[in-house]
Amino acid sequence: MSNSLIKTVTLKHTNKVEILKNIEVLLVGTNIINESNNMIEDIDYRESKGNIEVYPNVLLPHIKASYVKKAQIILVKNKDSAINWNDKKAELIILLLIPEKTDEDVQSKIRDFMKNLASEEYIQKLMKRSNKL
Repeated sequence: MSNSLIKTVTLKHTNKVEILKNIEVLLVGTNIINESNNMIEDIDYRESKGNIEVYPNVLLPHIKASYVKKAQIILVKNKDSAINWNDKKAELIILLLIPEKTDEDVQSKIRDFMKNLASEEYIQKLMKRSNKL
């Protein structure tokens, strides 16, 4: 899996809104999303359509949008405590951002990543990963 596709962010915040606001600032600053975006609203909308839990205490909010410039998988952690995500506690948030148009190579890498999420061992490795954004 490409190191440029997956990054880890460790924050001190424990609440969903604070986390997403901080992630949004990082993503705009690293040119992954446009400054004018609906990321937080889009994540809320996607969550309203179905469960995003992929493993106990691991959530996978994801969006595909025109304001996403570059596909990115962001592993969001809090080193000191659980993250409060709506009515759930999470140790790891896997934020998947996909542009409207994505080349086949990147799509293939994302599919491989998603398949790997079926492995408990792989998820445990993600929970320990420390490659910073």
